[in-house]
Amino acid sequence: MQGGDLDGFAIIPDEVRISGTARTLDAESRDRMEQAVRRVCDGIATTHGGEIELAYQRIFPATVNAEAPTRHVETTVVETLGEAALVRNVPPSLGGEDFSFMLEQCPGAYCFLGTAEGEGTPPLHNARFDFNDAVIPTGCRLLLALGLRALETTPASAS
Repeated sequence: MQGGDLDGFAIIPDEVRISGTARTLDAESRDRMEQAVRRVCDGIATTHGGEIELAYQRIFPATVNAEAPTRHVETTVVETLGEAALVRNVPPSLGGEDFSFMLEQCPGAYCFLGTAEGEGTPPLHNARFDFNDAVIPTGCRLLLALGLRALETTPASAS
């Protein structure tokens, strides 16, 4: 939020700018979020006799995995890396991801390859994050197994 001048903190500014990110877990929630933001902005304008100019940009849709590809990933992880390698019931992520555009066109599954080296490892997007190169062979094995399994289970007419 940006409005006014720090030297004139008791002066109401002529203009205030607010920017942020609204992330949702599905398309329906995304629509409701935009409608809610518009209602709040309109209410503020009406209450204070002002005008609101809202530029609501939808950048990334929600990343939603399809059921069959998700099962494909789960089965392949267990067969390739063992049951202990599969983390189940992971809370939904509100991360913005361009892969979501692909999922809108073709059913698929977005999955993570863990790189943490124990408790206290800085997470992704943290200034202290350092990619753990030791997981590269594991990631390669998993990607290869996913591709081979997909080829084995996809009918020839669909490829």
